[in-house]
Amino acid sequence: MSPSTVYQKMPAKPGNWEPAIREYMAYCHRIRLAGLRLKPKYHPTAEGAVKMIAHHDDKDQAKEIKKIFTEVAARNLEAAS
Repeated sequence: MSPSTVYQKMPAKPGNWEPAIREYMAYCHRIRLAGLRLKPKYHPTAEGAVKMIAHHDDKDQAKEIKKIFTEVAARNLEAAS
């Protein structure tokens, strides 16, 4: 896995963002496990999810991605505690 793979957009189906968000979160984890660095300002964050998940620069879709990322992250934290 090379650092350049970090910047490839992940395909997603509008209206069904959760699978892509989960893949994005897992991808960030795999990158870190491989010893590569991610910018903590962006990854894994809601803003980073928008950067990584293809959404054709649609502002409403970007808002949906951020909202769902926040929900998924909260569920993950709740499950971990």
